[in-house]
Amino acid sequence: MKFRNLFNKITSKLKSKAFVAAAVVAVGLGAGVGMVQAEYYPARQPYDYNVPCDPTDDNKYDRCGSLEGPEFNSFINTPSYGDERSFVDGRRTDVTDRYRNVVDYVNEGPQEVEIRAYVHNNANQSTNASGLGIAEETTVRFDLPEAEGNVLRARGYISAKNASQVEDTVDFRGSGDFTVEYIPGSAKLTNLGPFKNGVQLSDDIVTTGAKIGYDKLDGNLPGCFDYHGVVTIRVKINPVVNEQPDITLNKMVRKVGQAEWKKEVNAKPGDKVEWILVSEIKGTGEMDEIVVRDQPAPQTTLVPGTVARTNPIGSANWQDGPLFDGGYQLKDTYQAGTWFYVRYDSTVQGDFEGCEARVRNQAFVRSAQHPQELKSTADVIITKDNCEEVEKKVTCDSLDAHKLTLKPGESTTLTANATPTNTTITGYAFRVNGEEVQNSGSNEYVFTSNEQGSYIIDVTVNYDGGSVTSPECVQTIDVEEEVSPKYRCESLEVNKLTFNKGEEVEVAVRITAKDGAEFKLATINFGDDSDAFVTNSAENNVVRATHSYSEAGTYTISATIEFDVNGETKTVSDEDCVAEVEVEEEEEEFCPIPGKEHLPVDSPDCETPKIPETGAGSTIGMLVAVTMLGAFTHRTLTLRRQ
Repeated sequence: MKFRNLFNKITSKLKSKAFVAAAVVAVGLGAGVGMVQAEYYPARQPYDYNVPCDPTDDNKYDRCGSLEGPEFNSFINTPSYGDERSFVDGRRTDVTDRYRNVVDYVNEGPQEVEIRAYVHNNANQSTNASGLGIAEETTVRFDLPEAEGNVLRARGYISAKNASQVEDTVDFRGSGDFTVEYIPGSAKLTNLGPFKNGVQLSDDIVTTGAKIGYDKLDGNLPGCFDYHGVVTIRVKINPVVNEQPDITLNKMVRKVGQAEWKKEVNAKPGDKVEWILVSEIKGTGEMDEIVVRDQPAPQTTLVPGTVARTNPIGSANWQDGPLFDGGYQLKDTYQAGTWFYVRYDSTVQGDFEGCEARVRNQAFVRSAQHPQELKSTADVIITKDNCEEVEKKVTCDSLDAHKLTLKPGESTTLTANATPTNTTITGYAFRVNGEEVQNSGSNEYVFTSNEQGSYIIDVTVNYDGGSVTSPECVQTIDVEEEVSPKYRCESLEVNKLTFNKGEEVEVAVRITAKDGAEFKLATINFGDDSDAFVTNSAENNVVRATHSYSEAGTYTISATIEFDVNGETKTVSDEDCVAEVEVEEEEEEFCPIPGKEHLPVDSPDCETPKIPETGAGSTIGMLVAVTMLGAFTHRTLTLRRQ
């Protein structure tokens, strides 16, 4: 059957035009119909770069960006990118052409395509210092088509713990049927900062998603054009040769009342969702003994009597049980070029810990001619109303060693001690002088070395929700022929290097005192007019202090440590125990209402807050970023398609 006739039959049978669009693209029914226009989802009010910040204007969608926290890819008319809402595109790897929203002739040449996602946190840069503008647990994910066809669509998602998810699409077209396969190890993040040469991302980018960041892959992404990045993956295009009938499968979902079928939807407990399983018979000949089965998504309950099958001949209701218990065998023989789909409804539940859960439905199909089962999935993201997420955290309390000084060839066992809260510890990663040596479920590591020297050993505790380390979880092991007193100031760490005046900063100084040396006194000087912090208390060889600055400026924090070495006082000041911090002036904001300019912006008599004059990235900063963009990589961060 020709594609045009098949398309007409589907159109006549399905009520939803959105389903027709999704089926044409996701199932890959052919190139006889023009591409479905990529949408911006969710629909959102864009920030217009061409509208300058105006303190007297109440328009919040201007160059200021978001003043209320992270938002992703909502700027338009930017000189560096254009319309950020269209942030996913691609190109064949054998061409230097610009990236496009539709990549043609993908089954020619090397048959590889690079997919690109532009990532920009639109929070105003002035909100970074307080943490309000920093996107947390920022994740990028690509959903690759599982079907085969000559027209397929991939989706890209950007999400964060404290920001709404955004998505965009890129389409592939070929002269014949093909499938899309992710190339493991190809995921990469590039930015204008520490990752200007690129850093590899987890292959989870095509399943649950990969964390990104600015200077480390910790999920934290500040707001401003200066911190934007580009994520790329490569996929293999595999041509399909149909010498006998073949079958495709695509599972999709939508909330009751929605028009478009998608690979994932957001829902709340009590909502009803509709599931659809779409299959097409391709190639030549006929197919029989088709068996369809389904594994319902957790936290969903079937609406009885809703299971039904539709094909070009008509529709039929099914009993509820067989589809979910071993599978339902279709009685008909299907000619190549025909199709069928199965639908049913579910009610969303909420019997799970936490405030949000992603649940997955899995559908399967096989036949006499295709005995190997195909699988396709669709997800529902369930979010509870008025729910406060229980904070998951772990503190790394100490790293103990039964011996801190060894002779060559001797061993010592280091034991990590950690305290979980509302979570479970999943493992411990030990490093020696920065190189990982053990990553397992054991909190113990046996260290041995035949070479003399000092070895810094630290541990990172992994848990369900992240990872953590601390100055308390670091030890220095000395390997030497003759044991002598050891007394050092090992490090001085500050929890943040840039902050506003009046804001509290935490300082941790790690010391070593052993083999005849004892810690006596620590003096921490904060570099301003305040008195130094002096203490004779150290816990797990760490001295902690807090401080706040009353004036803006650059300050040097330093530590001086006194030790008792065999009855003699020794004083140590080390360059490793010095840190420089930048204290910024917090701009005082006044009321913009005429006649009330003398009032603070938070005064009860001032209802309209002043919009800061700085944008999501200063004009100069962004122009510098654009210049650097072209300098460090040729076309890697090519501007949006014309």
